[in-house]
Amino acid sequence: MEDQPKKDTRKPHYLSYNGIASRVEEFVSDVKEKKFDGLVIILRGGSFAGMHLSFLTELPVYFVEYHRPTRMVSWKGNPPPLQSSILVVEDFAGSGTTLQDTLTFLEPAYTVSTFVVCKDKLSRLQDPTYCCFELDSEEKRFIVPWEKHEYENNE
Repeated sequence: MEDQPKKDTRKPHYLSYNGIASRVEEFVSDVKEKKFDGLVIILRGGSFAGMHLSFLTELPVYFVEYHRPTRMVSWKGNPPPLQSSILVVEDFAGSGTTLQDTLTFLEPAYTVSTFVVCKDKLSRLQDPTYCCFELDSEEKRFIVPWEKHEYENNE
């Protein structure tokens, strides 16, 4: 018998597109002041927040893909110039390895800061540079709009 993935029994806390957009907007002045050279969006989770932030800051965007089975990170399109100061955008600073592996991939060649939509007590990265939403309870979990269907189909 194959191992079944462990069911997440934490209570869902649903986020909306409007709620996320409003929180992203609160960071625009600070992001502009930091004079980043560009945004690196982790596909697909960082797409909504990253593109919204790009429109508001006029920063160029670059994309990385994460292949979960191999934990490999790769550029999708051209990378930013080496030694650039970049802001990595992702939806969750979660208990998985996506953000951590991406930072490991980028840090030798870039000055890296992080922007996440949300984090919780189980997050591996507890100190992102920017975080829109944070849960203090281990009994709850965030559900972003683009993953709502996955969560509801697995209940």
